[in-house]
Amino acid sequence: MNPQTTPQQPTVMPPVTTGLTAETVQSNIPITWPGAWHIYKYSKQAVKRNWGILLVLFIADSLVSLITHVILGKVPGLALLVNYLVSFIIQIVTIVILIACVRGRKISFGEALKSVKPILYLRYFCNILLLAFVLFGALLLLIVPFFIVLPRLLLTPYFLVDKNMGPLEAIRASWASSKGNVGKLWGIIGATLAMTLLVITIIGIPFALYFIFMYSAAYAVLYEYITQSENKTTPASVAPVVPTNGSQQPTTPHPVIG
Repeated sequence: MNPQTTPQQPTVMPPVTTGLTAETVQSNIPITWPGAWHIYKYSKQAVKRNWGILLVLFIADSLVSLITHVILGKVPGLALLVNYLVSFIIQIVTIVILIACVRGRKISFGEALKSVKPILYLRYFCNILLLAFVLFGALLLLIVPFFIVLPRLLLTPYFLVDKNMGPLEAIRASWASSKGNVGKLWGIIGATLAMTLLVITIIGIPFALYFIFMYSAAYAVLYEYITQSENKTTPASVAPVVPTNGSQQPTTPHPVIG
């Protein structure tokens, strides 16, 4: 007589924890969009995480044209090429650092530069040309189409850099993600223009520069807000049902085709 065997209990692996809860991730961006002016504090919080490097990049991007003109002024074509190349590097690294800051992470310039693949510079250049072509075409079709298209494309560089997309793919992603968020984008544009108007008076210039600098992460905040909102609405995959009585259900064999 064979001894009665106890059915083997299925082994359940413990869940893998990453150390980041939903509250930790969302603490750097608003749960609900508070408006363009109230987003200033979120942008400021992100910029302050790495304000030293961002300030250097902010100043360098403003002076790169002047510096290349002084150094290579006798060769206008070469000066223009170097100007664009240096400006693209600064802009891409700035986007990488801003996204990291919005996600609550401090990143060094070397780390940000190393994370950028060389192909990304070519994609960024092609993206700038493509955006200029699209916006110029919209402007030729009268002013109204231009102002409809402009906000829908503002998040293109963030998808290009963060998601490692191609130029066309990034434009499509920006266009899709900005649907229903055009008002938020126009709000950031309006707030930035209002801060810029402070330069009208001499005493307002330092305030304008400070506010614009601290507000420089606004688009990164909106990008992260939209992408996280899209992730919440994405249906999760259905997990297989595990029997609770300790026994495993027999698996029905499927025919092998071919």
